[in-house]
Amino acid sequence: MWRRVAAIPIWIVSSVLAQEAEPEGLLANAKARAAENLARIPDFTCGLTVDRSQRAAPKAAWMRADTLRLEVTLIGNQERYAWPGNSAFEDRHLAELVKRGTVGTGSFAVHARNVLVAAGAEFIWSGPAELQNGSKALRYDYEVPAAQSRYRIRNGTEEAVVGFRGAIWLDPENLDLVKLMVHADEIPPALGIVSVTETVEYARVKLSTGVFWMPRASELLTETSHGDASRNMTVYTDCRQYSAESKISFTATDETSVTASVAAAPIQVPSRAILELSLDADIDLAKAAAGEPVLATVAKDLKDAEKILIPEGTRVRGRIVRIDRESQPSPLYIVGLEMHTLEFAEGPRVLRATLEDVSGGPGLIRDVKSMSSMFNGKRERTPALSLLTRGQQRGSGMIHWDAKHPRIKKGFRMKWRTEEASEVNETRP
Repeated sequence: MWRRVAAIPIWIVSSVLAQEAEPEGLLANAKARAAENLARIPDFTCGLTVDRSQRAAPKAAWMRADTLRLEVTLIGNQERYAWPGNSAFEDRHLAELVKRGTVGTGSFAVHARNVLVAAGAEFIWSGPAELQNGSKALRYDYEVPAAQSRYRIRNGTEEAVVGFRGAIWLDPENLDLVKLMVHADEIPPALGIVSVTETVEYARVKLSTGVFWMPRASELLTETSHGDASRNMTVYTDCRQYSAESKISFTATDETSVTASVAAAPIQVPSRAILELSLDADIDLAKAAAGEPVLATVAKDLKDAEKILIPEGTRVRGRIVRIDRESQPSPLYIVGLEMHTLEFAEGPRVLRATLEDVSGGPGLIRDVKSMSSMFNGKRERTPALSLLTRGQQRGSGMIHWDAKHPRIKKGFRMKWRTEEASEVNETRP
């Protein structure tokens, strides 16, 4: 297929920008080149950073919501995602991994494959075009009817497969895909979404086995029937190829299906035991993103009678699962943490626990009836708020933190209550 693309007559490529009529065979050769490139995508994984923002009305300013950091690969015809540092990709929808806010899939490879490789898209030659950066391109408009579509939109429990339309832009020199736009607006009213538009930009990436075009950045715009909208700005980085020894795997949705890879005796943790942890490094809330790793150390032996089950000094790995900045009733951060892995000499073990309590800190906001400040005995104003324990989700912990002190300091103490009948005898990818 690559040879067919390389055999495009030179006069077509060099003169196409000077003519309005579609050169014969141009689209077929572009599709063949895309198929060759996309066939290699499962050999790659990329990191991505998603900056999410929202606006309350069409003319309102965009307000930053949060930032996500993830990794993506392609397994079959499905994009699979993982938090950074995981060796396994989740066998579930991205929305179930992130759990809140607008997310979208397809920009890594599936949109390009469904438009340029799968049957169903009808193309119309639009002619030479100029991109925002001033570079020249060749444009085709396209449409995929609902009957041929694989584009699924979901909002809560409602979902539907919808038709979509858009455009592709090709590099006139080599017919690489340089830009792709996907737009859907014929969406069932029950979803409460009136339009979804995603634009993906591509760039050439040089790897050991050749040069490929890969996604560089994307923008996802979603507008609801209430007039509000969300915007996800994604940047792809660190795209890399798996070595011959590497393996792509993905976990089952239920973590209990992960099997142990070391022959170690199960470590029984008493039901509802308290595990005291100390943060290993500062968390800079102004820069942190959901998905980033968090490291802590067991601050006190966890015992069963006189037997030490988890000794002081044991390393514990976790991640940020949520970080939002709120403006009401006063500027604050809502920080969600999940501590998921105990590091033993015999190997890592799964931890399941829910945040129970934390030590104080200059920015900690505590849960009391009044949100106003108070004066202490020295007539200094101090916050009258505390940890929002009522909002805890099982298996994680939420901390409310004053935005005036945007750093959770190293040594911050946390108490995590283990799950009932928890048995820490599984490996964690």
